Amino acid sequence: MAEQHFRTQAQGSWPDRQSKLALRIQQVVGRSCLIPISVEFLFDPAAPITVSVTFRPSLAPPSTWHIARELLYRGLFESSGTGDVRVWPSSTSASGVVHLLLNRDTGSALFQMGSGSLRRWLEDTYEWVGSDEELATVDWDAVVEQLLNGA
Repeated sequence: MAEQHFRTQAQGSWPDRQSKLALRIQQVVGRSCLIPISVEFLFDPAAPITVSVTFRPSLAPPSTWHIARELLYRGLFESSGTGDVRVWPSSTSASGVVHLLLNRDTGSALFQMGSGSLRRWLEDTYEWVGSDEELATVDWDAVVEQLLNGA
């Protein structure tokens, strides 16, 4: 599968910079129908636990999902996720293809993409903010307050 990588971009200065990765991936519709779709991955070091993924279909409004960075990265190598978001590599390991399944109450969507650019981009984000540093940005007082207030 040919992967189209549009741009990788760092904006601003550390620690304010964000990194974007724009890809053209495929939505799997049925057994043999693949629909190209533009997707933008956004990493913000101020919120390093998640990656914002914005899907930009040609005939519908954009939709943004916030996906755990670790779930995305692990899914490049093994099945990852159990709920609304699942990521796994193709069963033919030499293909370099990864699958992304998104579930909502209203339905689900399956996508496939080349894993190379996504892997390199995610590894770059881990150089900015390592997995051992992710929780340092969490405002634990706000988390406890939200939990106590039922949010």
